[in-house]
Amino acid sequence: MAQKEDETRVLIVIDGPNVGMSHSANKWPASAKGIAASVLHYANLGYDVHAFVPRHFLNDNAGKRGVDNPSIIRKLRDDGLVASVPSQDHDDDYWLQFAWQKDAYVVTNDRMKDHVEKYPGDDEEAFFKWRDKRVISYTFVGDDFFANPTFELPEPPKNVKGDAGKNKLETNDKSNKTSVPVKKKKGKISEAKSNNKFSSKRCRFVFREVVRNRLSKGPVNCGMLASEITKLVGNKLSHDFSNRKALMEAMNIRKNRPFHEQLKELMGNELDVELVNGQPINVRLTKNRKQKTRIPLNKFKNALGENDLDKLRVSAHELPKIVADSLPFFAELEYPANYAEVGHRFKDKYDKKINAVFTNMDNLVKFMNFRFEIPYDDIVRDDFMITRSNKASKSEKLMREKKGILKRIFSMIFGD
Repeated sequence: MAQKEDETRVLIVIDGPNVGMSHSANKWPASAKGIAASVLHYANLGYDVHAFVPRHFLNDNAGKRGVDNPSIIRKLRDDGLVASVPSQDHDDDYWLQFAWQKDAYVVTNDRMKDHVEKYPGDDEEAFFKWRDKRVISYTFVGDDFFANPTFELPEPPKNVKGDAGKNKLETNDKSNKTSVPVKKKKGKISEAKSNNKFSSKRCRFVFREVVRNRLSKGPVNCGMLASEITKLVGNKLSHDFSNRKALMEAMNIRKNRPFHEQLKELMGNELDVELVNGQPINVRLTKNRKQKTRIPLNKFKNALGENDLDKLRVSAHELPKIVADSLPFFAELEYPANYAEVGHRFKDKYDKKINAVFTNMDNLVKFMNFRFEIPYDDIVRDDFMITRSNKASKSEKLMREKKGILKRIFSMIFGD
């Protein structure tokens, strides 16, 4: 098992879906408030906390299996307390591997019997011994998160525990920084996000376009692509990333993973990575990526109308052609946008009425928030206008820099 990176650091990993479903009495949608309660319980005590959730937990139109209030999860993510994983993957694989490698404690009621064969260990007994020593069970008493009182969890660093609890109720007006160590740890990332003019979603979109363009003429050496990618993406975004790790942080991708693994996470089945003795050599676009069968337009409209977004978690080459062709059109919209005007422009460009593709304005907004090709996931309908919800939240973002981060989240979710 991995050695601790810092002897004073106590890591807590939270199985977000497990906690959210527990608080919602095992009924969908999962409870965002329950996830927040568990996160803040440990963060306020001074622990370094990471809750893992599927990426669609961040979206307002996530279909049947999302959370009841995605804005809560987004706030926690923005402050470095939530990590999102690709929705098509099993989130358990991510938090369990992370906890194993980091020697972290895990908050879940999952007994993990189905995971014993998938993770490192000399035998089943070794895995179950790790589980018994590191997994914290819990319950909810109303809205209060209550961890197993018999579990002996190490104390957080003494120099922060006393100050961490104050962030619930107090803010030091003389300082713009919180005293909780997890926020100092994540402060650089949060500061970078506040200074950038692009979201992580926008950054991922540009990254994918750059990689596709770079590989369009044939395979490229993986090491060469790794050396070029930071500058190529930075030029597209007009941003000077200090190194590739900074680029990966901007996309919420684990920065210490091998580059070919980061590529696969971002590009999915669009890429083939040639491995020799386990080492990446060349990277190429998947040969048959453009030959997959497209979803018929009527089935696309039905899935969108029924909020069955899982059926639409496919590459653009599997979407109806007019939908795939229109993705750049919607990605470049400027907000606020008049829906009628957008419809006229759509008709002029594609010779088809916009309602013939998306049925209505609400479905279009839902689709734009859902697809990664669209650089924003905060798009909303405001009467006959399409706009972004964060346009009105600049003052709140400025306030975040002046007040304790945990106090702000706690007040938003649970009240004063």
